[in-house]
Amino acid sequence: MALILVSPPAGEPVTLAEAKRDMRIDDDFTEHDLLIEANITAAREQFERVCNRAFIGQQWEMTAARFPLPGESIVLPFSPLISIDSVAWQDTAGNWNLLEEEVGYFIDASEPPKIVAHSWPVTRGTPGSVKITFTAGYGAADDVPEGIKNAIRMFCKAEFEASFQASSGSEYERRMAAVTALITPFRVFQFV
Repeated sequence: MALILVSPPAGEPVTLAEAKRDMRIDDDFTEHDLLIEANITAAREQFERVCNRAFIGQQWEMTAARFPLPGESIVLPFSPLISIDSVAWQDTAGNWNLLEEEVGYFIDASEPPKIVAHSWPVTRGTPGSVKITFTAGYGAADDVPEGIKNAIRMFCKAEFEASFQASSGSEYERRMAAVTALITPFRVFQFV
């Protein structure tokens, strides 16, 4: 299956001002703002991959050549699921069709989320013959759990201090271990 980001997150879980406050950097001092913003984005992207989650609402398109075998479900790559926006498929004649929720499938919103059907339609079988568009994430930045935000801020502080201060490697490693401890409870394991 291939994944395409359709609508990226509207922002980051942590603002520049929040990160700077944790680093004890005055709002008026803007020399390193781009670096701090880049670290916020890098932390979010890394933690989303590690956790199999989307933090801020974002829309994705997942494509495949065919549906799974009857009785098998489609496991979505990110939690939490906000919505299944569409399940489209190309039949053997090349016509596009929409599979309707509750008629053709239902949603198991557990973690990881799944699309479940008793039977699946037969597709054309070429790459992209199945297109599932879905939205995942907690919603807005205010909805993201504090543990995730704390991990992002701690990551940014550790990276910033490692770049500009002569802190020891053991101090950096200690901070990264704390970041790992904060983010680990949010991991979603996918067993296929």
